[in-house]
Parts: sequence; structure tokens; C-alpha cells
Amino acid sequence: FNTAVDTLSIGNLQKSTPGYFFDGSISKATVHNRALSAAEVRAAYNGQAVSYEYVGGKQDELVAGTAVDLDWGTDLAGGGDAAADIVAFNAAYGWSAFDIDDIRVASNVLTMTTASTEDGVYRHVGLVAGKKFRLRIKTGAITGCTLQLATYNGSTYVYHADLVASSINEIEFTPAYDSSEATGTNGYIYLWSNAAGTIALDASSTTNSVVQIGCVAEYLPSGINGNTDGTNPSWVDTSGNNLHGTTSTATAVNHEVGALTMVDNIVMANGKGIDFSAMTTPADAAGMTGETLSDYEEGTWLPVLGGSGGTSAQSYTTQDGDYVKIGNAVFCSFYIWMSDKGTITSSLQLQGLPFTSTTAKRSGVTLSYLDHWTTTASHLVTAFVEQGSTVAVFTESELDGDGVVALTTSAIENDTQLMGSLFYLI
Repeated sequence: FNTAVDTLSIGNLQKSTPGYFFDGSISKATVHNRALSAAEVRAAYNGQAVSYEYVGGKQDELVAGTAVDLDWGTDLAGGGDAAADIVAFNAAYGWSAFDIDDIRVASNVLTMTTASTEDGVYRHVGLVAGKKFRLRIKTGAITGCTLQLATYNGSTYVYHADLVASSINEIEFTPAYDSSEATGTNGYIYLWSNAAGTIALDASSTTNSVVQIGCVAEYLPSGINGNTDGTNPSWVDTSGNNLHGTTSTATAVNHEVGALTMVDNIVMANGKGIDFSAMTTPADAAGMTGETLSDYEEGTWLPVLGGSGGTSAQSYTTQDGDYVKIGNAVFCSFYIWMSDKGTITSSLQLQGLPFTSTTAKRSGVTLSYLDHWTTTASHLVTAFVEQGSTVAVFTESELDGDGVVALTTSAIENDTQLMGSLFYLI
């Protein structure tokens, strides 16, 4: 359609009286700045990206010659000798001054006096034909003239906007070129006066900036599985900017797959996990309290045979402990071989569990190997994880009765060995 004579409407026919309205909902309406092929229309219908033409680029800072170019960072006193001032300014900056009577820089403020029209400063920033750019620059006082942003089309200057005095100016523009500058290798911006006057450019609080704007890139999720070795997946840019490449940090968003082959770790945010609430087979148990797996950890711990009243002067041939933590469930294994039991006061305990147990319940301990233990005949050594603690308490249970007593240091010897495993909740 022609925007000069036509009105764009979606869901409403405005050319008729009364108007006709679409009875329903419309989503994901997209306006392209070019005609789409049948294949592109089909691709858009299937949810694939369809490129826009000349939609922008990398958004890198283009005022990048030297740091002082961003904030007028080198003072120039000026001296009334216009030719000498211009030479000094051009040497200090990536900008160039043209046909001015005076130019000076103090405390990040550039002040220049122009003699007539098309006088001022200019800079090469690598503009690209047909692309859109944004200039950000702050002005101070402007007297006697108007400061204008211009580009050059090969024969004349094309003016894009007037800069407002004492303001932060953000100007979006599409530069002009002749055929010899189509690649953008000679792209300059010009800050020209339209008459004799005095102009201040103030970078004391806002730096100068030129960036290419628009869509940076729109990537198809194909290629997410990476190269043959599973690293640095390839991505295809369909935005029209041709920013194809590889990345080691890309993540496919809303990309449904049957099976996903990961080549690196999935990193969960703190407090987040894998939600299994969508699983319906088998049905949830009546006592189900949660369906999010929020943590996994594995490591080692140092098991100790100690006393509830104190432990001292011990030595060990072996102290070996491993654990796996899945959510709030902890699985531990341990092996202890003592060489000197030292002094153990009060009840005998397995100490040093890697996490504090829940206060809601106790858990049992499985003892798979005992050597050099002294217990009462027909009694069984048992143990349980105490609530809200990092210890398991050893007990002695009667096989032919119902008595249970806590074990003390008399139950073990200097070369006692103990192997087992336990499960508890935290």
C-alpha cells in the first residue's frame, strides 16, 4: 500500500460506511518493508523468522577512534588564530573542524565560532547506505545560528535534523550516499551551522555517541545441537543483517524437540529446578507434597565415632564418607577403622553428617559390617539419625525382648571397624 494515500487498518475496513470489523482475535500482526515471496509467507505461517530489509545492525559504538572523542577529553585553549586552532583540534580528536573562526575545549565543553553556512565539525563513522543510525549528543548554548546534522550524497549535503540548544539530542537518521559511497566506507556525519554564530557542545555529563539501530539479529533455532563435537552451535541470522556465526552461550527459547542432546551443563537459578507436575502417569500418591527437583549435590564427608558428651585424643586408620543429595534427600555411606578410640563421653554417636537433618522425623541407619565391637549376647547394634542434628545415635536392642539402650564407649575398642549407609531428609 502507499502510506501517502492509503490508511493501514487491521481488523477494520475503514473505506466503507459503516465500517466492517473482524469478529475475532488477531495476533502477531507483522508489517514488512518489502513484498514477501510465497515461500516466505508460508515460513511466517509456520512460525519461522522472515527477514526485514535493512533493519539495522550490531549497535556497536561508532565514535570509537579515541576515548577523548566521546567526551571532548583534551582541553584546547584556542588563541584567535583560526588556522592554528583547527590544526590543533584535528590532531587531538578523530573529529575535524572546517572553516571556523575559533574553536576551543575546556572541561569537556567544545565551543566554536562559525563564519557562515556549512561550517562546523565532522567525523567519519562508517555509515552504511540504507541503514538507520542514532546520534546522541548534548548541546550547550547556540547563538546566531542553527546547528544541523547532515550527510553527503556526493554533490550536496542532505540535512536530517536541527539540534536543540542546551539539550540532549537523540536523532535517528538514514544517511545519504552517491553510488561511489554505496559500501559506506566514506560515511561521514557533519554538524554544520546555517549561519555565523557560536555553538557549544557539552560532553561534561553526556558522551557523544553514534550507533546503528534496528533489529540486531533474529536467529533460527536450527543448528542448536552444534558442530559434530557438540560445541559452538551454528546460528543463521534471518534479520537481513547477515550476522551469521557460532556461539558457546546460545540457548533455544520456546523450541520444542523430541530429544535434546546437551553438550554442557544446565544451570538453574537459585531456588529453581525441574518441575514434574505435568506428569500424570503414574498418578500422584495421596501424600505427595512436591514435584520440583530443585537441587543435586555430591561430595565427601568425614565420619567420626564420638560421644554426646565429648570426644578427644582419637586417631583413625581410615575415615571415609561419601554422600549424594537429591532435593531434600541425603544418601550417605561410611567406613571407619579406628587406631585409638581416645576418650568418648556419654552416648556413642556417628558424627559429622554433611547436612542437618529435618526436625520432623528420625531415619534409620544400615550397618553392614562391624568388627571389634563388644555388645551383650543376643543383642543387636542399631542406629538412627537424630532429629535436627548431624549425628546418628547407636543403640543396643534385645532380640528376645523389647529393651533398647544407648551404647557407650565400652562397646568399641581401639581397632573397631564400622561400615554402613544411611538415608535421611533435611
